[in-house]
Amino acid sequence: MHLINNNLAPPSLFLLLLIFCISGNVHARKPELKPTLNTSSVSININEVSGWNHLENNVDLQKLINVELTKYNISTTQVINKNNPLITISTVFVRKLANWHQQHINGVKFNLAEKQLSFSQFRGVNFALTINHSNSLQPSIEQAKYYYKDEIEKGLIKVQWLKELLINPPVLTLTLFGENHDNQNISTPMATFDYTLIPTDGQNIVNINAKSFSYFWQKHYKEQKVSQHGLADHNVSGMLLTLNTSTNKTLRSFMSNEYQHNFPKTINELFLELALSIEAPIINVSMN
Repeated sequence: MHLINNNLAPPSLFLLLLIFCISGNVHARKPELKPTLNTSSVSININEVSGWNHLENNVDLQKLINVELTKYNISTTQVINKNNPLITISTVFVRKLANWHQQHINGVKFNLAEKQLSFSQFRGVNFALTINHSNSLQPSIEQAKYYYKDEIEKGLIKVQWLKELLINPPVLTLTLFGENHDNQNISTPMATFDYTLIPTDGQNIVNINAKSFSYFWQKHYKEQKVSQHGLADHNVSGMLLTLNTSTNKTLRSFMSNEYQHNFPKTINELFLELALSIEAPIINVSMN
């Protein structure tokens, strides 16, 4: 089944925009990207950008996507402005709604190892963000109910689960990670922030302070929360950008342990798809 793009009704959109602007996470006008007091800015260059795309070798998933396959690749361009590299990263981010296995179909990775940046020096992230609505797809609750009609009738999926996944806008998750983050047998320092993706038009400037991030140690996908100071002696190896539901859950997350471990292969996948362009990402670091 192919779902059409779903836009929020004007009253709902107005309310969401009002709440979000009050929160201070986004500015309607485009200011200059400047570091805050007592910080310096570190630009990301094109050689430090990579990513992944699980769609490339999965024919079954390719049958469910919204636009042509190449648009899910990570596209990166760079220009030099006053001796500083300014990059633009574009892709259609994809997130599974049913199965948590490889739930981030694609994503962006910044390699920050050579910058020798410690978690204690980290002061925030700035970038410009644009949403391409024509290549984006966020199923409505009603569309998802129709898509999973048979599973709902059989009791495999509950409507409340779909509501929890889809009632709020999706988020762009920024994840800082330390050394050995690919090995879950080793405790790794990490930090995350979820930026709510309100369906606005035009370009928004995103300024995220380090205090807004959640800091923790991760091992075997379990988190032990700490303060930023608690990770002070560890360096940031990189940062990931991924698309998520507002709760970071999938339908599988709500199921009993038996169904979680033996996830039914008969349940079709459903995607969140959001086409984003991220321009001039900057890492703010302490000058002290």
